Amino acid sequence: MDIEQEKSAIINWVQKLKDIGLIQKINLLKEESEKSRISSNPNSQRKAGDGKYLIEYIAEDFNEPLDHFDENYRP
Repeated sequence: MDIEQEKSAIINWVQKLKDIGLIQKINLLKEESEKSRISSNPNSQRKAGDGKYLIEYIAEDFNEPLDHFDENYRP
């Protein structure tokens, strides 16, 4: 049986369930799976405003050109 057939069989089985305890256990598995997916991808945990107050100081000459980068500079 391939993965799609397995998923389909599980979905059909869950739809027929009447035992609330089993349904709650399945829901816990789903939540744990979602948590592990989110924790494995740190970018998905970011939200707007996370960096607020992160930068405490910016020098007056921040936008000035750097001396060591002129037109002829090549690394």
